[in-house]
Amino acid sequence: MTKHDGLMILLGGALAAVAVGLLGGRVGLRGGGPARTPNGDATAVDQAGVVAGGRGPAGAAGGEAGSAADLGRTVARLQERIAAVEQNRTKLQAELARVQDLLARSADGGRARRSDFDLTPDDWATLARDGTVKYRLPCERERNWVPGAEDLPEMGLTPEEAPLLTDAYRRSYQRSWADVKALCTEALGSAEVAEKLGRNTCTHLILDLARRSDAGAVDEAMRQVGEIRAGQRAAPAVEDQSAAMRLMLVLTGELKRFEDDLGRDLGPEAAHQLAYSSHLCSNQSVFGGPGPRRAQPSSGPGPDQ
Repeated sequence: MTKHDGLMILLGGALAAVAVGLLGGRVGLRGGGPARTPNGDATAVDQAGVVAGGRGPAGAAGGEAGSAADLGRTVARLQERIAAVEQNRTKLQAELARVQDLLARSADGGRARRSDFDLTPDDWATLARDGTVKYRLPCERERNWVPGAEDLPEMGLTPEEAPLLTDAYRRSYQRSWADVKALCTEALGSAEVAEKLGRNTCTHLILDLARRSDAGAVDEAMRQVGEIRAGQRAAPAVEDQSAAMRLMLVLTGELKRFEDDLGRDLGPEAAHQLAYSSHLCSNQSVFGGPGPRRAQPSSGPGPDQ
């Protein structure tokens, strides 16, 4: 069964429930004859649907005005039910996306398809050897970005949950930009200029200026950031961190904070899946490493000493 077939079956069942709810379990439809609903209305039905009706034993009372009023109420009820079906369809699509992900995991021995930026401590240990730094951030358009209705099912979200994502974007941007802006202001000596440059441009400017000042220190900071994320060393106190190290710790740590923020409302598993979803508006970057540390020459006595 395809995804489309499954949704059509579910939608057809929901529409059948609407019809039964409106006409009652006792109504029989026979070739355009009157069918009595539980409230006493006599409604004529043909192949195109409800066409006329009235109140009383055979719809004799009420006349044309009564028929129009009854039909108006029926249309309103149908519109309400259709809206409910559409809302339920979106929820079913979201649930279908979750189940399909579980199916994909079971087909792959229970292993979910992992993003290249969903890094484990072992991944970080490998990156730390040559100082490569990778990170993923919710994009800078968070203040105006709202997931499209067509993306919600693929992201495993219902329309009611979409504002949670928008709010998490706003908080993530405020956190990361506050730290990056402070470093950019320090580097440039102007908060006004930093504000105009924005988070992405400031990121590259901070690293460029730090490298001009001491390229070796930046290289070592990149290796140490990998080791910190791998759990091989503790992060130094903020006041002891260089600008390059502080910047890269902010960038590599923000997505986890974003994920934890979402997890309070959606649960940790759904939040993790969403944080690395291909439908999420995000920025991903890789800073190539300077290479492994050079072996330090031995300071001990030589073989002839």
